[in-house]
Amino acid sequence: MDTLHYYFTISSPWAYFGDHRMRSIADCYNLYLDYKPIDLVKLLSKTGGQVLENRSSERKAYRLIELERWRRHLRLPLNLQPKYLQSSDTLANKLVIACTQLAIDPTNLAYELMRAFWVKDQDITNPVTLRNIIVSQSLNPTQLMNRAQDSQIADLLDFHTDEAISRGVFGVPSYVIGDEIFWGQDRLELLDQKLTPRSDQNTTYIKQDHES
Repeated sequence: MDTLHYYFTISSPWAYFGDHRMRSIADCYNLYLDYKPIDLVKLLSKTGGQVLENRSSERKAYRLIELERWRRHLRLPLNLQPKYLQSSDTLANKLVIACTQLAIDPTNLAYELMRAFWVKDQDITNPVTLRNIIVSQSLNPTQLMNRAQDSQIADLLDFHTDEAISRGVFGVPSYVIGDEIFWGQDRLELLDQKLTPRSDQNTTYIKQDHES
């Protein structure tokens, strides 16, 4: 089974937009989906990028235009100006890593954490909020919260970030298969085309996504 390495952060709207299509691709081509949350501030500082608050007014304005276009195109709910936009997603990212270390599939929890941030206007720095999200996924909140705050998980978050940089990743979400990087949810169709045999270039996952 080939591996699709997924570098992302919970607070990325683009990761949220791409979540279902990414999973459909992984299912379609029998890929192991390797969830690797990163420290975006560190990644951007090391690769020439800028965090949102430091970007020009023009870039900030166009970002909102693109978010509006994509939420309409994908028919997905998203708050353009979430209440807790400037809050840290570090603990939420660590929860996803804790899942992987406990041999728990992080797929649904990661998505619900994104929905909490981008759809429900919830504070994902609040331990009570996080525990409620964990419980909603029928997972053990005490086990996951304790593991997420272990120093080993912080080390893994840092390791994922360094690994991403070493592979040439400079933004999120980035999907890496082999030595090839696909940056951004708008590159998922190109990832699908890479994986689809030339005799059957029919973007299967897109058909499935639009029919659901």
